[in-house]
Amino acid sequence: MATTNQTSYTVQPVVLSKQDIDSLPVLGFPEPGRIVGGFQTIFANETTPTNELTFGVARFPARSSVRTAFEALHRHTPAEFYYILSGSMVIFLEGVRHKVKSGHAIYIPGDAEHGFCNPSTEEDLVFCWGFATDGFSNIEYKWSETQPDWTEVE
Repeated sequence: MATTNQTSYTVQPVVLSKQDIDSLPVLGFPEPGRIVGGFQTIFANETTPTNELTFGVARFPARSSVRTAFEALHRHTPAEFYYILSGSMVIFLEGVRHKVKSGHAIYIPGDAEHGFCNPSTEEDLVFCWGFATDGFSNIEYKWSETQPDWTEVE
């Protein structure tokens, strides 16, 4: 886990266009079985001259007969937020199941166990996410050993 900004630029305002954001890579996690879907990191000290904030957009496709989009249960020290732009989500937050949809916001305290799936067969799930930390490399994911059967979550 990195703790310092390893870039050579100074912090400055940044404005990105929709075209800039659309061209960002969609990422996942290298460990198999952790995510079906992906995220784009928009602001992070690794890629932009920013600090104190890591922010992005996540996209999880609609459920099909062969795939359910999800992010496995996990924890990390920084608090996180989600704001649902479109679609719906079933999120397990500290063992409690919540169904949320477009317009809902979620605050996840530091070290709270959470994971989610897109239960919809019709609509992709798209949401903003963020952390109050300089960069994504500052976030250490601790994956939970026990996971729900995401294909059974409705």
